Amino acid sequence: MCRRRHVCRGWDSNTKRRHSVVLDKYKSAFDDRVIMANLMRPLPANSTKARDKVSALLTKCLSRGSPYGRHDSSTLRKLLLDLGLPWPHRSSATRSSLLDILVKSSLSFGIYAFWSFYVGHHPSRPYENTIYMTLDERCLEWIGDFEQLVRRARHRQYLRRCAEIVGGTGQSYSHMIDAVTVAHFNIARTVKVLWSRTTVPVFFSLRDSELRRALNGHLPDDSQLWPEDNIVNLQPALFDKLNATHFSDHKLVEGFKLFLGAYVVWLLSPFVSRYLTAAMMADMGVPNFAAAYLRYKCMQAVELTLPLAKWKAEHDTMGDKASLPERVSQAVTKRVLSNAYNMSLPWGLLDAEYAHVPYDKKGGSLELFLRSWRVTIDLLKKSMRRPRHLALHPPGIASYYLYRNLVAREVVVHNHMRSPPLLQPWFPFAVNAALVGTVMAQQLVLIGYFVFYFDEDYAYDAANPIYRQLEPLVKDIRRFETAFNRSGALANHTSNERRELLFTSWAVHSTSHIPRLAKAAVGRNDATKAGESTGGRRSYFATVPEDQLFFLVSCFARCGDIGRRLEVNKAICNIALPSAPVFRRAFKCGVNHLPWINFTWPDPPDDDAQLENL
Repeated sequence: MCRRRHVCRGWDSNTKRRHSVVLDKYKSAFDDRVIMANLMRPLPANSTKARDKVSALLTKCLSRGSPYGRHDSSTLRKLLLDLGLPWPHRSSATRSSLLDILVKSSLSFGIYAFWSFYVGHHPSRPYENTIYMTLDERCLEWIGDFEQLVRRARHRQYLRRCAEIVGGTGQSYSHMIDAVTVAHFNIARTVKVLWSRTTVPVFFSLRDSELRRALNGHLPDDSQLWPEDNIVNLQPALFDKLNATHFSDHKLVEGFKLFLGAYVVWLLSPFVSRYLTAAMMADMGVPNFAAAYLRYKCMQAVELTLPLAKWKAEHDTMGDKASLPERVSQAVTKRVLSNAYNMSLPWGLLDAEYAHVPYDKKGGSLELFLRSWRVTIDLLKKSMRRPRHLALHPPGIASYYLYRNLVAREVVVHNHMRSPPLLQPWFPFAVNAALVGTVMAQQLVLIGYFVFYFDEDYAYDAANPIYRQLEPLVKDIRRFETAFNRSGALANHTSNERRELLFTSWAVHSTSHIPRLAKAAVGRNDATKAGESTGGRRSYFATVPEDQLFFLVSCFARCGDIGRRLEVNKAICNIALPSAPVFRRAFKCGVNHLPWINFTWPDPPDDDAQLENL
């Protein structure tokens, strides 16, 4: 019986793990390989090559500094003041001043603090860029880190330590600590309920004069926005809630300003002070992971600076790419881009793409990153209405799944998902299908959802003639939603959570049939040969039937997380996966086996040729 408590028991019982989600462990191991490959490269005194800039940024970020790491504290202090954040001291705040701080952090400094504003390719006008606004997804990490500090009753010590680095010792920071803690829990509660990677975007009107003034104050003259203009809001429900509360309510704005200052310090502290990083990890109960955390943050900062070059460096580290995951990719999609820019752009083109990024061995890592981010955002701001400056993957927004799905029509499979140690050539085909195929299928479902249900302005398109052809699928979707609502499996679920379960269930159902394809036989033969050449390493999967293994791996990939995300992951394993008819047959389940709902998707055609064309 595939129930989440059985599949995830070992992972969930490990209270000292650093990674909240199981796949993050494998991403960290892959990142270490990429970092090592770049640190071992000899660096010239001067260079214009993107590969050298990746290596130089990583070397600078990871280089040994002062044991207390205070060399860049003055840079951080000046940055906070330039942003209008006299943190850790309290100061007055209004909606207009807070919007200006948020916009300035994005469009003048390229930091993208909390609620971020990005320059990106327009979703429906191919020769124009626009502004995207959304929650900075690093905020999800901040929420997790801070709540871990709270659970260990170390959050006050952490905030006081940060305040002393910026504002000096010998002062009481109790008011700031109380205000940040209260604001954090209010904001975290809102984010957990309203944030989602499958939210329907909206075009946001700039008749909001305060937001328009904030944007125009940090855009060049030929990129100014007018009341009739729109920007793209990727998280409309979350923005509406934050706008009505922490951005506007006079009782909350001062506390939010202090929260925002603490967030910026947390965001940049790995580049300011080794001491702050090591002490935070010790407070979180994982002191041995300080170095790994720093490596992760350095890779994250490089992606914010040179996204295509970072992905290319990852791709070059992968080694043999003619492996099982490629066959899975071909089985899932033939016409949608799949990491096209990650894999196909040569270094010569990337040298030209990132010619503006400085190559400098002087100064601290924070100073170098800030200069790189500022020169990048200055260039992007000039591209709003200039076709020669168009970029499909601009730094910042290029890391967002939703942007790449909807604008680039690109299915994103991160390089660590297709590489050791997560995938090995001797793994059964079902493992690759569960990890790579399901990720791709979920994004294809999302792309199809927007293409079929919404027009180019993200308005619901009830007149779309495709509905007549999709009527059987629409009926099945309604049956799933009705059965799920009646089950009470995820109490008080939101529409975003219900949509996530629906998309995941349909994606897993579709991908579960990949092992039936003709390509799967070739994949099995290759895996068997690889296992034999490595002394029979395939044997530790030998006792698990392949049809069961697919679902066990699909569930294992969702082990971990805390709070509401944990409940959603449980529902995916216990509700979404068992809705696939292949699951029921694999585990010999009846409709009365709890906690499954009384629903299964219809089986696809038995004919392999028809199945190939689905």
